[in-house]
Amino acid sequence: MRRTRAIALALATGTTALAAPAAARAAIDLDVGMAGFELGMTVDEVSKLGPPTTDAQDRNRNGTPRVRLYYAGPKVQVILEQTDPDGTFTVTSVATRRGLEKTPRGVGVGTAERNLRAKIPGLTCVRAGTTRAPRRLCITRGKKNDTAIGVNATFFEISNRTKRVVRISVTRTVD
Repeated sequence: MRRTRAIALALATGTTALAAPAAARAAIDLDVGMAGFELGMTVDEVSKLGPPTTDAQDRNRNGTPRVRLYYAGPKVQVILEQTDPDGTFTVTSVATRRGLEKTPRGVGVGTAERNLRAKIPGLTCVRAGTTRAPRRLCITRGKKNDTAIGVNATFFEISNRTKRVVRISVTRTVD
């Protein structure tokens, strides 16, 4: 855990003059990233985009150390996980619930599922969640990343009640 604390401290004390990463880019690039953050970025690359508002350290389901960074400007959550045995942390997920981030075709939080399917062809939509909090997920086919396993994919979480996108996550998944 010491290493993750050191990473969070390094990110929190970023020396850049940017107030928020939104200044870098406010678009969602399917299967790549959003708000200037891209999957596979290193700690040094993330810190150049500005310090996070808050951070938290924990472990994923497999016990791998990770750091969660929260940015107030673009309202994104960035997750960095230890991806190499040598202790290198890289971005494995970027997510938002804010409607300002959009794809080049105008899809973002608040988009109706019908419009989402029309503007992004080839989506796979499935039921997810629990009986108390049912939802739908529409997922891009993804593209191979620079790791030996897995793909980068974009997940659109859709409310069953409103039939609109409530969360978008660009994530590195494992096959």
